[in-house]
Amino acid sequence: MAMVKRTHGWAKNGWRKADGKPVKNENLMAEILGLKLELGERIIYKKVAGHAGVAGNEKADEICNKVLDNNEE
Repeated sequence: MAMVKRTHGWAKNGWRKADGKPVKNENLMAEILGLKLELGERIIYKKVAGHAGVAGNEKADEICNKVLDNNEE
């Protein structure tokens, strides 16, 4: 996954991409990088198809939608 490979470089470049534009969701990317550095190989990234019935992905989608719904109120 590109994000996994690029977070170190983005951090070194002040959270800027190669084209000089800022990285989207910098705060989340920094948090993910921090967790990766802290937990090392205990974090495993796996790309899954969205809305394909993958239980963990469906649960994550459900949680995100609840948060978004609560923020709209």
